[in-house]
Amino acid sequence: MSTLIADILDVFEEKIPNYFSPPKEIRLNQVQMALDIADFIHNSSKNILFLEAPVGTGKSLGVLVPTLLNAKEHNTSVTYATATINLQNQIFDSETTLLSNLKIIRKGDKLLAQGKSNYTCSTVYQRNKTKFTLEEQNILNTFFIEAQYGLLSELEDRYPNFDKYKFQYLKMSALEDNCYATTQNRCKGHEHRYKYKQTRHKIIITNHDQRIQSYLNQQGGHQPIIPLNPGTVIIDEAHSLKENFLGRLEKNIDIDTLARQRISYRNPEYRRLLKRLAKFKNNYSNSNLDSSNRYRLTPEDMNIIRDIKDVIESNLIRLTAKIIVILDLQILWKIKR
Repeated sequence: MSTLIADILDVFEEKIPNYFSPPKEIRLNQVQMALDIADFIHNSSKNILFLEAPVGTGKSLGVLVPTLLNAKEHNTSVTYATATINLQNQIFDSETTLLSNLKIIRKGDKLLAQGKSNYTCSTVYQRNKTKFTLEEQNILNTFFIEAQYGLLSELEDRYPNFDKYKFQYLKMSALEDNCYATTQNRCKGHEHRYKYKQTRHKIIITNHDQRIQSYLNQQGGHQPIIPLNPGTVIIDEAHSLKENFLGRLEKNIDIDTLARQRISYRNPEYRRLLKRLAKFKNNYSNSNLDSSNRYRLTPEDMNIIRDIKDVIESNLIRLTAKIIVILDLQILWKIKR
């Protein structure tokens, strides 16, 4: 513990200030945060620590320095999950680059992990090649050779005037089968994503959505996108995690789908509610009260939605009861045999 404290003080009071010219002022709140985290890691029996600090404290480095020094000492890893892609890029490009230059981590110790929709794919490009002008094809041919990660953000940084509408013809998420270019080492996006499952990285910079999807994959019996228990997990902007998690779980069902359910043929009240819901939808569609397309729900609107939910849930309960009875009868029949 004393060695970790000495290393933390050396980083924040010597290495970071003197890295810049002129030297930066020491942020006492940042140093205190790092020491509090070190104390938690070594002395607390709890697994979760909540931190809150004002803007300008330097939270990212305040959290990364003690956790990475601890990971280095115990040969574990750190996952840093941000709320947005932009913040994720900032942490990877700025904070971890600084830590690499200060020899706290090696350049190859860090990994940027983003979703498929943020990567280009050589196969997707080849299949949509006619969508691009000859000038754009020359740009993309060069990009697929020189890109480091195959990210769309790389393409945007290198060629800011490239038509962003055409990104849809490059996205890895549009690929429904295998990428043939990967075997020829010509798809930087897939090459980079294959590194997600490697255990040699000391820090993985990810985002809420990707970590949530990794958890859902594991719950569903599939492989997580990134390791879920690397050692230390940092959730930045944690107040957004609940909303992001619920957003990943929600499913959209339109009125036509609701009307096609068997319950619609057997329950007149359900059909009456759907008609009221359709009227409510038309009122929403025809509303021009707000340019942001937001529509204030009235108590009557909410009652319609609640009533439909209650009818569906009551039918699910009856259906579940029938299934249980059928299963019990099957078991009884097998026993009698």
